[in-house]
Amino acid sequence: MMGAPVLVALCEGGGEDMIPEMLAVSEHLLSARRSHRSQLVRELADIRRFNSGFQTGMKVAEFEGPALQSISAANVLVTSRTPTEALAFREFLVSLAETAANAHKEGAFMGIGGSRVSLAEEAAIARVKHALGMK
Repeated sequence: MMGAPVLVALCEGGGEDMIPEMLAVSEHLLSARRSHRSQLVRELADIRRFNSGFQTGMKVAEFEGPALQSISAANVLVTSRTPTEALAFREFLVSLAETAANAHKEGAFMGIGGSRVSLAEEAAIARVKHALGMK
């Protein structure tokens, strides 16, 4: 589940740049834990420890393939086991990726200029959607 936002956060270099993204994702998980319409999403958001597969020093290319495969496999599992929750699950994973992308401006200098979501982040979100079978 955390592969989606971590993949997006890594697109702009990772490292300390990931802190705002992961804080925003943590807040998003807390909100989902409390009030998401889907019981499955509430339960997933309540998991306190996640392993995204990311290891310190990993490059985006090393992380992306396995992360997208895990996202796709999770989607297949959820769709086969709880088809009524599958759409909510897919939308939630995309929302985690979008939360990471929107956490701070990319390319800004002292808060001036830049864009909320970079082209690299948009492309990563598109790859997450593709792994989930979404357009």
